[in-house]
Amino acid sequence: MSTQMDTHSEELKYRLTNDLLFKMMFHKNEAMLQEVVAQLLSIPNESIQDFVRYVLRMMFKNNLIPSDEISSLLNKEYSKKVFHVYFPLIQENKTKRYWSELFGNRYYVCSQWDKSKTELYAQKIASWLRKMKDLNT
Repeated sequence: MSTQMDTHSEELKYRLTNDLLFKMMFHKNEAMLQEVVAQLLSIPNESIQDFVRYVLRMMFKNNLIPSDEISSLLNKEYSKKVFHVYFPLIQENKTKRYWSELFGNRYYVCSQWDKSKTELYAQKIASWLRKMKDLNT
């Protein structure tokens, strides 16, 4: 019974996360963005870290990050400005502040996302996703 509930919960999180990604990429309205952030924060057992992992996994898997943006994501100052994280968002070497999962068969992603800044991170991610959408259209 528990496995069935876990599967249902995972499917629900997957659908909600996909819906949020779509809204983040295509709605520039600030009120809509606030609604998306609220929905993100209401997903059961979902953290900003889970969301970042899912988004970047999807972006790398589908080659949606241009090479010049990847170069920028390797830069600490750019990552601070764009995502408000204190380390480069991605790097090629695994260190303690990065997840062990390999993204795009080459990069490790920063795991340092302060839960108290979830709203700020969600807004920053939404802006970045809209930029990626514009670069890919």
